[in-house]
Amino acid sequence: MDVLQADMHEWRQHLAQIDDHENRYALFEFVKDDNVEQLMSDALALKQLLKGNIG
Repeated sequence: MDVLQADMHEWRQHLAQIDDHENRYALFEFVKDDNVEQLMSDALALKQLLKGNIG
């Protein structure tokens, strides 16, 4: 399981506290010694999370 996806429940709880009527931004960081596939997987999970499409 990918790193970001492993913590989805916790991330959903954090995002639920944000007022979605205002513009919000996310900072996405590439971790040293990580690989491109992990970065892409985490980016997809973040995108799905922000759209509310992940269980």
